Amino acid sequence: PDVADRCKYLLLEVSPRLAEQQAARLREAGVPNHQFRVQCTSTANWAEKHHKPLSGPWFVLALELLDNLPHDKLRAQLSDDGTVGLLEAHVERVQGSRDGDDSWREVFQPLQDQTLSTAGTLLALDQLNGIEQFERAFLRPPHRNGLLDVVHDFLHGIASAAMPSKRTKDVFVPTGCWLLLQQLCSTCPEHQLTFADFTWMPPQPGGQVNSPVVQSQHEGITHDWQGNYLAPPIGEADVMFATDFGSLGVMYHAATGGKRSGRTVSTTEFMQEFAELP
Repeated sequence: PDVADRCKYLLLEVSPRLAEQQAARLREAGVPNHQFRVQCTSTANWAEKHHKPLSGPWFVLALELLDNLPHDKLRAQLSDDGTVGLLEAHVERVQGSRDGDDSWREVFQPLQDQTLSTAGTLLALDQLNGIEQFERAFLRPPHRNGLLDVVHDFLHGIASAAMPSKRTKDVFVPTGCWLLLQQLCSTCPEHQLTFADFTWMPPQPGGQVNSPVVQSQHEGITHDWQGNYLAPPIGEADVMFATDFGSLGVMYHAATGGKRSGRTVSTTEFMQEFAELP
């Protein structure tokens, strides 16, 4: 109890309505006002404002945060000589569409963005075999047993070997996650991070690696945009990505300067270990 009395809580919530609800629930639970603070901001923006590391231990809980972080699209092109050329996607406005509203399209330019380049290199996405390994991480749906996993991987390997290699592969790279990890590790050196998020999303048309699920709701009806994040009106759709926690561990190790490593467990394993604390 004496440790709990000394703890202070900081809640970050981008929605003003949800931020107020969080504060109200804490008051209803009897948490004194001096022990908690609710800020209407994102985790990344909060971390960016702290130019000096914060002292003391920090326990950071991020629940279903990673799925909505920004991703950048990387295009790998296989040349005739076997080398891989890398391009980055840019989004530009297209004026004069038939319906009178501007639309958007992707254009690809040689890779120059440093964040995308670094994240891609860390995850070996600058190599075709690295992209294939990254893709396999998202092909396996949850709630599988060991035998089905083996059969799935075996059949996927046969299919991949039988099909000719694509000369172009588009990959959504978790650059927002890479930036967030760097900011958190820099702002809170004495940290313990706990992330919980989706490890699988339904595959989308087009064959892009780690393509998002894009959905919007109107009057209680969900509209699925088939993974096309450019199609819905700006701000009216939820763009959700799955998280490969193996890749997350690689980025976390790099963000700590190689000093720390992460541990990945399922929700079931986590609750079996931590549901009842002494």
